[in-house]
Amino acid sequence: MSDILETSIEEPVSSTIWDFVLYLTVGVGLFALASLGISRISQIGTPANTAAHYLINILIFSGVFYFLGIQRKRVTWSKIGFKPLVFTPWYFVLGFGLFILLLPLRGILAVLALKLTGSGYESLLYRSQIIMAGGFSWLNALMAVIAGGILIPFAEEVYFRGLWYTALRTRLSTVPAILISSLLFGLGHIDSAAVVAASTVVGIVNAIAYEKSQSLWLPIIIHAVNNTIGMVVLYTVMAIAPNLMPFPPS
Repeated sequence: MSDILETSIEEPVSSTIWDFVLYLTVGVGLFALASLGISRISQIGTPANTAAHYLINILIFSGVFYFLGIQRKRVTWSKIGFKPLVFTPWYFVLGFGLFILLLPLRGILAVLALKLTGSGYESLLYRSQIIMAGGFSWLNALMAVIAGGILIPFAEEVYFRGLWYTALRTRLSTVPAILISSLLFGLGHIDSAAVVAASTVVGIVNAIAYEKSQSLWLPIIIHAVNNTIGMVVLYTVMAIAPNLMPFPPS
């Protein structure tokens, strides 16, 4: 009898289109308002500004996942592969392999997006200034790897794949759910057309990985490998050849 009750408790309630609208408006809306507030009280390209951007990303996206998804029983830990733990060390190998394989495609699409929209590489300035946090320091590098490379991928995956994709998947077939959720994930990086294009590719890959593995750990690791390598490369270049950086911090 207890087994039956436990199973029923773990079974999520199917999401509606209104749930998806709720996830979208609350998550993106809070993030946009918080970002606007940060820009008003701190200067971009400073460690404090960067830390604040990292923090609101982690807290808002993971918070919306937990309070609107887990607490409302729209998703459960077992449904997304966290309980029991659905994980294998091969996820790290796959994550690194996909990063290498997709790097040329993402680069080509990023350049094409800039050309098609008439944007210049200066559109990357805002994001690059946030990530560089005012210049190289070991503390900035550590913050970038831990927050930008590990914690943010976790928060974004539970939100975009754990909530968004799961909600769409209950109402749509696999391909439309993957494409819609991935495009919206890409548009979440709308400060640059290049980043939108590259992020959409990551979104598609991660949605497929989640669909096939039935575990959110795989897209989290793919996302984390991608971000961590990017942070390490960026800060390594900043450390050994700061004059080579195309967008020096202001």
